[in-house]
Amino acid sequence: MNKRVLVSAVVGVVTVGALAAGGMAVAAGGTSDELAMTNAQAEWVTDKDGKAVSLTVTTDFEGDFSGDSALKSVQVVALPEDFEDEFLQEIISYEDEAECTTVSEKKVSCVYTATDDGDYDDEEYAGYAEALAGEWTVSVLATTEGGETLFVKEATTFTVAF
Repeated sequence: MNKRVLVSAVVGVVTVGALAAGGMAVAAGGTSDELAMTNAQAEWVTDKDGKAVSLTVTTDFEGDFSGDSALKSVQVVALPEDFEDEFLQEIISYEDEAECTTVSEKKVSCVYTATDDGDYDDEEYAGYAEALAGEWTVSVLATTEGGETLFVKEATTFTVAF
């Protein structure tokens, strides 16, 4: 089974999504006002029988979040490391919401967890485990209220193992 299709169906393509408009706007301060991703981490967890799984992605952004610079959305997608798609940035733009919080005047942190309860028969599970196993890459797209975008194709990686 195609890994992209399987991930969409099973884990739900990993997403860190839309922030409430203006909800994350904060006062500017400090020396750098340019939008920048300062951290990206991904953690894959498998339960003891190997069927139920979760993926948590954490991203941090710094910059001037006032006015048109306020973050409108932050989206993340995880795909197999060998996935090549010229439409990757467009794929990310269709992803769902996550929880984001203002950490300081110039920092916003977002966390998303995708889970799968592992309710598969043995044949389905074998195909699932085989298709997902290996190295994965997380890509990130951040968009401000003013339309500025920051796209990081290889923000972080993680390994899927059962």
